[in-house]
Amino acid sequence: MKQFLFFLSCIGLSALYSCQSRVCSAIPEAMDLVADSIKIEHEVYAPNKMFVLGDKVVVYERGAKKYFSVFELPSFTFLYSCGEKGHGANELLSIDNSFCASDNGFKLFEIGTNKVKEVVLHEQNATVEDVCKIKASTIGINRFTFLKDNAFVYLSNDDDYEYCLLSNDGKESYFGEYPEGMLAEKDGEPRYIAYNKHTAGKPDGTKFAVFYAYIRMCRIYDDKGNLLHETLLAYPQNTIDGKNVIEYPEPPSVTDEYLYMLYRTNGADELEVWNWDGELLSLYQLD
Repeated sequence: MKQFLFFLSCIGLSALYSCQSRVCSAIPEAMDLVADSIKIEHEVYAPNKMFVLGDKVVVYERGAKKYFSVFELPSFTFLYSCGEKGHGANELLSIDNSFCASDNGFKLFEIGTNKVKEVVLHEQNATVEDVCKIKASTIGINRFTFLKDNAFVYLSNDDDYEYCLLSNDGKESYFGEYPEGMLAEKDGEPRYIAYNKHTAGKPDGTKFAVFYAYIRMCRIYDDKGNLLHETLLAYPQNTIDGKNVIEYPEPPSVTDEYLYMLYRTNGADELEVWNWDGELLSLYQLD
């Protein structure tokens, strides 16, 4: 009997180490979160992101004629729309959904030109100004993230690393190990597709966070590319019809204190609240 128990123990240890010895962190009990609402005059059909800038909130709509709608807080009174699509003055081409607050508005990354631009918010309109052009060896920059001291991070095209850090002197450095063996990879397909992820920079630029679309896991890096925290909540679910199950469908919303992440479970959505030490503080069921 003792030999049999020893054999089972060995199987258990083998299974643990085959999963890279990652231990799942505890998940807090979900609490109810009741939504409130306010009627607005300006129609917003399919918002992709919302962020607060002082006494204003900016709504980003990828499919709208103008990318941004600006509202006044706390009344949510509509002020104006800006960011018309095009090549002209105060117009924008395709943009990434990463935004960084500036002194007079916010900065963004224009994918088609590899330019960082600033949207300057005025009382009745907004203007668009060039900040800098990104000179990167990476073709097709994805998951562009702002860091402090005019440094940036984005996905690497090198399968040995997850990220590329572009410092303010123009030097590129590659870093970040993939969580090996946690997801099935297809031959000939870039690894960043299997390990699809959302990134978000801390507003002060000292850290950035990573949430994997198909793994309920968070990683926190500093602005030099050092991994500070890794928190695994659950191993990936079984695939459905050969496709990985989406755990995190959207990028997080962040402040200097917290990260707010939408988690999808059995067709329903829950809101996770994290801190920048990689700790899941609370979980809410949405009504």
